[in-house]
Amino acid sequence: MPVIDRPISNIARNAVLRNSKIRKDQVPPISNNPYSAATMAWLDLFQPQYKAKFDVVSAALHTQTSLTAQVTHAKKLAVFYEEDFVLALQRAIRRELFPKTDRSYYGIPVDSRETLKVSTETQIIDANEVLTTGETNRTTAGGAPISFPSIGDVNNMVNNFISLNNSQAPAKLNFDDKQGELSALNPEADRLILKLWNETETAFDTGDKADMRRRAREWGVVYKPKKGEALSPDDYSIAGMITETGTGIKLGDVEVKVIQTGYVYVSKSNGDYLVPKQDAGIYSLEFKKSGYALKLVNNVVVTAGEITTLNVELSPEVALGTVSGNVKEAGMNVNGASVSVNGFPLLTAITDINGNFTINNVPAGAQNITATLPPPSPALPQTQPVTVLAGAEVNVGFNF
Repeated sequence: MPVIDRPISNIARNAVLRNSKIRKDQVPPISNNPYSAATMAWLDLFQPQYKAKFDVVSAALHTQTSLTAQVTHAKKLAVFYEEDFVLALQRAIRRELFPKTDRSYYGIPVDSRETLKVSTETQIIDANEVLTTGETNRTTAGGAPISFPSIGDVNNMVNNFISLNNSQAPAKLNFDDKQGELSALNPEADRLILKLWNETETAFDTGDKADMRRRAREWGVVYKPKKGEALSPDDYSIAGMITETGTGIKLGDVEVKVIQTGYVYVSKSNGDYLVPKQDAGIYSLEFKKSGYALKLVNNVVVTAGEITTLNVELSPEVALGTVSGNVKEAGMNVNGASVSVNGFPLLTAITDINGNFTINNVPAGAQNITATLPPPSPALPQTQPVTVLAGAEVNVGFNF
């Protein structure tokens, strides 16, 4: 026999209060409404307050999660650029384009062929200072600049990483603060949920426990099977597991919304989720978790007397931004110029009559943008580095 499954996470609390409010607003406060007048007034007052705090926390978490992904990507690029810069130096020395004594400018023993290995934030910053100072001193002494990558390219990648990394700490503090404000409401949320569920079970308990649970679920009461107990189609209509695409990691605290009813259920820490008994029919389920792309599954068939198994994979959310700008030649706007994001063949735009362009869905992080004038212009393409932030627009201009 299933037992009460009290919510222990903020996501689950929000879902329970939301479901109860939806049902209460759908049914007039007459005899078939199990809540007392005082409880209904409490729910009407408290649920919007909790939801407002919950939405703020969700937004703060999304910001933090997005920044974490961007910092990870920016750090990887900074490391690659620094290591490739030293590798370019060593290869130039091996080809006798530079004398081996040039290694000393960068703190490398004259006879050493070692390459750079950095991983921590401090190592990246320190290495950037050493490489920048070394390149400045070597070129001032008459040496040819290292290219592909140049020291400017290295500086751009490192500065991008530092900037994003510095913005991560305030985002985490903001999330912690908002989480604390929401947590302060949890004792009242738990008392309200307990009262709602106690009143519901009392109102519908005529001795037939299965019927009581069926009617109580309609009012947002959540039940779970006892340990080792098999699922019954009298209690549940849809069951499954939610995992991360590619890794198989089991995802808890995923909001599972039944579109046709508006009710939301939440997956457990082991990825399992249950949708209570629904009328036979065809449903759509929405799966939502911060840091992952929203997933909608349509045409989920529920058959009377059966439990539909639906396992779902969620893909980590890709942080995207927008690049826009203008292309000019000799001070005049260029119509028909091609602008693209290097490495992404489909991310290309053509300038309009005013020389303007917009490229959407550009992966966040350091990107190189290339503009090419239309024929018969003999001008060579121009490339500019930009830093794309998730959900933001960055502007870049080209002047030929």
